[in-house]
Parts: sequence; C-alpha cells; structure tokens
Amino acid sequence: MRKQQIIILGIVFGISLLGLIILQTSYFQTAYEVKKEQFFYSANRAMDDMVDYIRKQEEAGRLSENRNLSEVRRRGVEIDAPIYIDPKRPIAVKNDPSAVANSMLNLIDDDSEVKDVSEFVGSKFKKMAPGTKWCWIGYNGILAAFLILGFYAVVSGWTLEYVWQTVNGNLYSTPGVDFTAGFDNFSSNALRPIFWTAVFIGLTHFVIASGVEKGIERASKIMMPLLFFILVVMCVRSVTLPNAEAGLVYLFKPDFSKLTSSVVLSAVGQAFFSLSLGMGCLITYSSYFGKDTNMLATAWQVTIINTFVAVLAGIMIFPAVFSFGIAPSAGAQLVFITLPNVFEQLPFSSLWSLIFYILLAMAALTSTISLHEVVTAYIHEEFRMTRKRAAWLVSIGVFILGILSSLSFGLLKEFTIGGLIFFDALDYLTAKIMLPLGGMLTCIFVGTRVDKKILKAELTNEGTIKFRLFSIYVFFMKYVSPIAIGIVFLNELGLLDQLKKLF
Repeated sequence: MRKQQIIILGIVFGISLLGLIILQTSYFQTAYEVKKEQFFYSANRAMDDMVDYIRKQEEAGRLSENRNLSEVRRRGVEIDAPIYIDPKRPIAVKNDPSAVANSMLNLIDDDSEVKDVSEFVGSKFKKMAPGTKWCWIGYNGILAAFLILGFYAVVSGWTLEYVWQTVNGNLYSTPGVDFTAGFDNFSSNALRPIFWTAVFIGLTHFVIASGVEKGIERASKIMMPLLFFILVVMCVRSVTLPNAEAGLVYLFKPDFSKLTSSVVLSAVGQAFFSLSLGMGCLITYSSYFGKDTNMLATAWQVTIINTFVAVLAGIMIFPAVFSFGIAPSAGAQLVFITLPNVFEQLPFSSLWSLIFYILLAMAALTSTISLHEVVTAYIHEEFRMTRKRAAWLVSIGVFILGILSSLSFGLLKEFTIGGLIFFDALDYLTAKIMLPLGGMLTCIFVGTRVDKKILKAELTNEGTIKFRLFSIYVFFMKYVSPIAIGIVFLNELGLLDQLKKLF
C-alpha cells in the first residue's frame, strides 16, 4: 500500500471516529431531554385530570343536594361516570378517590403511553397565531411528508430487492449480465416492486407503532451506529481501489468555473430535502424536546452531522466510480445499475454489494420513519386516536400511493400528470413546490408573526443561553431567507429564467 493511500485511510478513520463520537453524544443528550420532557408532560396531564375530576365532583355534589337532576344532566355532569385518565385504562373513581392518584402514577410510569406524547405540526401555528390561516403551513408539511413517503417507499423497496438478489446469488449469477435491463424489468414488474414496497412500509409501521422509546429511539440506537460502521467500511474499501485518488480530487477540489447560480440554487434545493426542511419533520420531533433543550446547539449538530455523512458517502462513491471509469454524473442509475457493475469487478462482489444495499436500506428506513412520524403524530393528536390506529391509517394510505407510484413504471406509465408519470409528479410537487413554499412561509411567519420576546426566550431558554446574533437572525428570517427561498422556489419551477428574460 502506498504512503498516500495510508494517509488517506488515516484521515478517513479519524473523521469517522470523530463523527461517531459527535453522533453518540448528540443522541444521548437528546434522549435525556426527551425523557425528561415526557415525564413532566405526563405528570402535568395527570394533575390536570385530577383537578378536573375534583371540580366536577364538587359541582355534581352541590347540584345533587338541591335535587336538581335535570340541571345535572343539562351541564353534562355524570356523578357515577368514570373519569378519563388514560384511554387504555378508564377507571371508576366515585367510591375510590385513591384510584385517581394510582392512575396518575400509572400514567407517569407507563412507557407505552408516555413515550407517545407528541404535538402535530399545525397545532403549533394555531397556538402562536390563533384565528388565522397560518396553520396551513403545518398542514402543507404534513401533506408533503405523506406524499413523499408515497413514492419514497417504492425506491426504498428497490433496495430490499437488491439485498435479496445479492443474498440468493441472482444478482451476479451470470457473468456480463445487463444490469440496465434487469433493473428496467424489475421496476416495471406489476407485483415484485409492490411486494417490497409493502415490506418496507411494514418495517416503518412496526417502528412507528411501537412509539418513541420502543420504536424510534430503539431503532436509532441500533441503526445509526451500524450505519456509520458500514459506511466507514465501504469508505476504506473505496479509497484502496486503483485510481481512487482521482475520485478524491474530484470530490475535494472543486472547479469554481462551473459554480453558477443555477448550481447554487440546485444545491440549496437539495438541502431542503436532505435536512427535511418544510415538511414538518423537525417541528414534529422538536415537540419531544424539553424546554431547556439548546435549540441552537441542536441545529448546528444536525447540520454538521448531515454534512459529515454526506462527505463520507462521497468518499465511498467517487473513488469507486473513477476507479472503473464511470461518469460521476450518472444520477439515480448510479445506485441500481452502475454500482452493481462496480461491485461485480471487485473481489467478493456479493459481500460488498450486500453491505452497500443494507446500508442504503437502513438509511432509507431512518427517512421513512421520520416522514411517517409527522403524519402519525398529526392523526394521533388531532383526532384523539390511539397511536397504533393512527399508524395503521397512515401506512394503508401510503401503501395505496406506493402502488400507484410503482405501477407508473409499468402498467400505468401511459397515465401522466402534466407530462409526468405519477411517481415523478409526486416528486415534482413535493420537492419543487411544497417544501420550498413551506420553508418560505415558515420564515415569514417567524419573522413577522411571532413576538420577538417569545422567539428570543425560546432560542435562549429564557435567557440562560447566549445568542449574540439574535437581531441578525431576526433580520434574516424576516427579509433575507424568504427572498432567498423564493428565488430557489422560482428556480425549481423553471420560472427564474423566464423572469431573467423580462429584465
């Protein structure tokens, strides 16, 4: 091994180790804050139920003394009715005052219910701007998450197909196999893509229905470290390939002559999708945070870790691409057509293929969980439905969209919306319209509607955290960010070039 490759390996390992430490530290900090906030939420809810019960019983007692039973019925006070404490454990408390206290303790201690506490996106806008239509920003994010999940689950299902083909040996069973024809035949098939879409939605549903701690939190504990491990392994293998240096130069030595306004705007548009901006994911998950969570630090951690993982993915992909003379701009085909060709030329091709597609499936699962949680939390909270029932409704709806998206590559390919197949139409509607629009309106809302004192209190944890750039932050949220996002929005719609011609 050449000295240059050894240096590169050392850098990759060092960066990977640092990233893993940052990720784990961030996770444990977040988990602690989530648990603390959920405890206080549950305790307060139980106390409210106790106070409400006592008030109703006192009122019922006064009315009963006057023998005014008609008044009792008119006010809706049922003396002998069970008091609602937990939808899973209604208890009669008229003759057992201690039952309320016991129920309070059970509510606090019960993980199945406590960890399901969340707040859907639209409610936050309702609270901050009651009686207005600003809540539609939240509804836009919820709908965007649902629609994205409808076609994203199909692509995620493709990864499971390639995992299965690698395991059973069919992917590399024939030397010189045409991977392009293989992928086209699979994606246009009427049943196999739908089957794998259903499997992936099922995996997502299982995690979501299990709740925050038992589902999302537990899955993250397993998947995220494993995701990093597999990613590092692939990076190490990639940088040891012949001509890997060309790929690293391509990745880390930018050609500024090709840096145009269109490239910048496209990159910003990609950031919306990568960071889940404008679709309600971050707002939904923030409802699990405690009041003392450092939002500034959390925002920086999310951005840095996301960028770090993207860089590792680049280290994994580009050296391999250049090593085998493949065009780096191959796009989506790179995953299911080009990369199998790369793996076929490597020693232990099935092993590397299996590692990569497991990695891809895990990354996709973390995304589908985030998207599913947005819609599930909305139905769970807005319609006072159990979490499992809400998850079932979302999963069934997503599966229907997934069927239509999958069939658009085959049986329904002649059915188009604005010249786009159903799959591409969902992608265009969400990525190019709904996400930028949601992000822009959110900035306008925060910059113009939210009281600056409240905003500063939230960002500084009631003044306990320093935020010296708060005035600049408000200025950007009110003026700069909406205009910048608006430009991205127009660019994604293809209207920016038309406006340039007018001026």
